[in-house]
Amino acid sequence: MISIPQILSVSLFEFRRSLTFGRILAFAILSLFPPAMVLLISQVSALTEYKPLIMFLTYIVLILALLLWATPNVYSELESRNWLFLTSRPRGRVSLLLGKYLAAGLSSFIVCSVAITLAVIIVGMTQVRFRPDILKELAAFYPKFTIISLVACFEYAAVFSLIGVLFQRRAMVIATIYALGFELLFAFIPALITKFSVRYHLVGVSFAWMGWFLPGNKPPDELIEIWITDLPVWVNILVLALIPLLVCAIAIYVIRNREYLTVEEV
Repeated sequence: MISIPQILSVSLFEFRRSLTFGRILAFAILSLFPPAMVLLISQVSALTEYKPLIMFLTYIVLILALLLWATPNVYSELESRNWLFLTSRPRGRVSLLLGKYLAAGLSSFIVCSVAITLAVIIVGMTQVRFRPDILKELAAFYPKFTIISLVACFEYAAVFSLIGVLFQRRAMVIATIYALGFELLFAFIPALITKFSVRYHLVGVSFAWMGWFLPGNKPPDELIEIWITDLPVWVNILVLALIPLLVCAIAIYVIRNREYLTVEEV
């Protein structure tokens, strides 16, 4: 059912197809936005709380990158009239889905890694004269947050790929509603529904690995358990490992059994 060579071929083709002026411009804008904002803020105020700033800006560009590159996984092929050719190949639909998922996850991670690297460099250069110990902090923060962003890229790439399979013509709109509503608004509600968001488990792992990184002093553990995370770290890691597998399995089932209308049939 799954062909690794075909999946890698689709991913390689997607990377080659992304070498256009428009996509390179989008890549540059997304990757340079966080360091540009960090540099701007550093000129007007001291970056005493640089961690939440970098993390929030990286989260924004991660979501925007996946909106551009993960959600149109089916519709872009329908619009370009390649769908009939791809689906006529053995395991073509599954290879298309997983190949585009892999390409979207890697592309968004490249954007995030460039953004994080430049933002950390800017913080180090502008704040070392005020806080000589900041370089040691950045040396500990940088690799940990880079790995967390890698996990986040493939978590959200899986969810957005499923949305693209289910709602191919309105995938970007539905994904935006999901990101703003479920991952941002509902995720801060201290209720059972928060545990079904990707952000909840990412934050749980981040706190366990990096400690307190939000603005202000660390509140009592009771408040952290109520508002942020109350699950053991191993549970959060297990859930993060299962989300892409489960979501991609659902997407594979849908794309194999659904009939899509091509441009000529609309």
